[in-house]
Amino acid sequence: MSYRIKYDKIAAITKAKTRGFAFEALLNEIYDDCEVLISKSYKTADGTQQIDGAVQINSKIFLIEAKWEKKETLAASKLYSFLGKINSKMEGTLGVFISHEKLSNNFLKSIRNGLRQNCIVIHGPDEIANIIDNKLNLAEYTWYCFQQASTGHKNVDTAQFMSIPKAPKATTTLTPSASNNDWFDIYTSLTNSDTAHKFNSILIGLYSNGLGLSNKLINLFPTLPYSSLMEEKLVIIINKLYEEERDLFTKEIEKKFKDDNWRTFVVNGLLRNYICKKDFIFLDKKSIIENVTKKFSSDFHLENDASEVINLFYEKTTLDEKKLLALKYVDIYSDSFRDQKFLQKQFANKLFNDLKTAGIDIISVTKSKVIDTLLTYKNFENIFHTEIGEEYDLKKETINRVLNRYKMLFSGHVAEAKQMLEAEYENL
Repeated sequence: MSYRIKYDKIAAITKAKTRGFAFEALLNEIYDDCEVLISKSYKTADGTQQIDGAVQINSKIFLIEAKWEKKETLAASKLYSFLGKINSKMEGTLGVFISHEKLSNNFLKSIRNGLRQNCIVIHGPDEIANIIDNKLNLAEYTWYCFQQASTGHKNVDTAQFMSIPKAPKATTTLTPSASNNDWFDIYTSLTNSDTAHKFNSILIGLYSNGLGLSNKLINLFPTLPYSSLMEEKLVIIINKLYEEERDLFTKEIEKKFKDDNWRTFVVNGLLRNYICKKDFIFLDKKSIIENVTKKFSSDFHLENDASEVINLFYEKTTLDEKKLLALKYVDIYSDSFRDQKFLQKQFANKLFNDLKTAGIDIISVTKSKVIDTLLTYKNFENIFHTEIGEEYDLKKETINRVLNRYKMLFSGHVAEAKQMLEAEYENL
């Protein structure tokens, strides 16, 4: 029976504890097939700790913890507990925490700060799918994650691992696997000291549509070391992909912008240095907008990175997409504390000016966001009240706070805005 068939049966189990034990058994089976499993589920000698499994890879011992929780918070609490188990063992003991539920990047970053790095975290349905569909060797992937964590690269997902070519095996056949060998030669020339001219010659000689270079390059981009030579080579390969398989290349980039790790491709310069210079047409702009703006909350760096992404396709956005952006950027547009020199503020100003030029009622477009703010202020108005005569005019105080916050938005229409807020206040 394949791993996928067993996995699908586990997914149908409704009882959490039973599902968790079955998931644990499946992962132990996969490690066992890799010939590294040294122990299935067991309790420690004193009976105080349950260990889901243990493997030995290249003389290193890794304890295994497998969890299939329905909530991120439950999975996160189990990870904290597992870290305690690892730290109670002999110095040098490592761990692999495998969670079917995806954990947030902020949470993973927070647990790494100040802690000894001794646990590999594999999480999320996409990562699990690559494992149970046997697209990679789980023992090899575990060891690679350990190597990368030890040398500074923290988050190595399965897609990155699968994109790294393996050295071609010696063969006596007349027709070796050309695609695997060609990708190995291209990748080797990209990452070694070959000149840009030599790399270009190799790429031209070996390129074919069947290599899947768009997927492989985008997956590996965050791991590539920066240098002036690497930059020259990246320009060459990106130009090649843009010319030969533009639609596929665009699709791979778009997929990353809809992923939780989208900022990796901004911080590492993929946008600024390469993509911005091309005319890409993204088909699902709305999903990209929703993804890159979903955590706006006074994180100025995130806002700038999101604005950089949206600027890629802003000139091609529809009026409805601009209205969606207005809801996301209204607080930035109205905030006088954000410096005008930064991209998030410049983008917000351009967006709202464009809407005004198009004759759009920006107050109406952003009304739901303004009402949400009014409700928040009303819920906490007793904290912010001021004394007026011998009484507190909480309604007036709250409405004035909203008017002040959105004074840029309400400019020239303060009376109408005040009337609208007074009516909405009574309905909240």
